[in-house]
Amino acid sequence: MTSPWNPDDLPPRSGQPYPGLPQHPSSSLAPGQPYPGSSRVMRQKPHGGTAITAGVLAIVGGVWASISVLVSISELSTLHTGPLWPLYAVVGASAINVGLLIYGGIGLFLHQPAGRMCTIIGCGLAIVFSTFSVATSGIAFSGTRGSGSVLEAGIGVLVVVLLYGGVGLVLALVKPTADWVSYRPSSAEGPRAGA
Repeated sequence: MTSPWNPDDLPPRSGQPYPGLPQHPSSSLAPGQPYPGSSRVMRQKPHGGTAITAGVLAIVGGVWASISVLVSISELSTLHTGPLWPLYAVVGASAINVGLLIYGGIGLFLHQPAGRMCTIIGCGLAIVFSTFSVATSGIAFSGTRGSGSVLEAGIGVLVVVLLYGGVGLVLALVKPTADWVSYRPSSAEGPRAGA
C-alpha cells in the first residue's frame, strides 16, 4: 500500500519553515546582521567583567577615601595654628571624590554612561590627590622628628592608590566597559550616542 503523502509536499527537515508561512526575522539572523528591511542590528549582550570589576574597585576606593576624609577631619580639628583653609579645601575635594567613586561604581552596575565617567574622573582624582598629598607631606615634614615614618606611610598609601586607582581607571576606559554601559537589554539597537 502506498502513502497518500507525497514526500515532495513535506517541508524540509533542516529547520526551514513550512512552505507559504512567513519566517520570523530574528530566527535566522546572527548577531550583527540587520533585520530585513530595517537598519536595526541584533546585538549580543556584552560581557560585564571589566565594568563590574571597575565598579567594585570604585566603590572600595570610595569607602576607603570616605574613611580617610573622616580621619582627616578629626585630625584637623586638633590643629589650631597657621592657615587651615587649604587643608579643609583638600578634605572637601576628597569628599567630592568619594561621591564620584561611589556613584560611579553603582552607575557601572546599572549600565549608566555617567557612572563610567564618574569612575574615570574619581580614579584620576584619587591618583592626583594621593601623589600631591605625599609630595606636600614630604615637604612639610622634612627635617622634623618622625618625618621618615610619615613619608614611608604616605608612600605605602600612594602605592595602594596607584595600584587600585590605576587598574580601576584602565578598566573604566576600555571598550568592553563602554559597550557594557551603552547596552540596553530591551533594545536590539546599536550603542547609544555619546557612550
